[in-house]
Amino acid sequence: MSNNRDNLPDWEKQFWANKERQLAQKQSVPQNGREIDAGALMSQRAMTNQALGSNSGGSAAVMLREGMPYYKLIPNPDGFGTTTPLIRHMGPLSQVAGKEFVVMNEIRAYLVDNSPVVDLSKISSSPEKFLNLIRVRAPFAGDILVAKEAVVFSTSGISRGVLKG
Repeated sequence: MSNNRDNLPDWEKQFWANKERQLAQKQSVPQNGREIDAGALMSQRAMTNQALGSNSGGSAAVMLREGMPYYKLIPNPDGFGTTTPLIRHMGPLSQVAGKEFVVMNEIRAYLVDNSPVVDLSKISSSPEKFLNLIRVRAPFAGDILVAKEAVVFSTSGISRGVLKG
């Protein structure tokens, strides 16, 4: 190959030298180091979720009961004032029949009134306002918090690939 390069212009010699260098680098990198097998990754995740089940923190497709109260987390990105999650009551669940949600985790949060100012000194003196809730996620709707009584665990298809919604 070097005999054929002697007759080439300098720019073309440089081009072919770079191509050979790139080819050598590609061959030295293991195939699995560059590529991700998405199908294998998804099937491994599905098997893990099935093994965990819905009671041990694995993602589970659930339905929610209409009319039950739901809550939203109050954003506190810098953690100013308190590390306790603060929530607001948003009203009763509506238009959730037949829609699936994914269980994210369980959370203990403090319910604040619908006032624009929150008195953080009252948190420790009002333990009745602490609620144990389940955080669920819906496609295109984000996360909401609901009581355990609002969650209906599906008996079939616990870990589906696509949620109805």
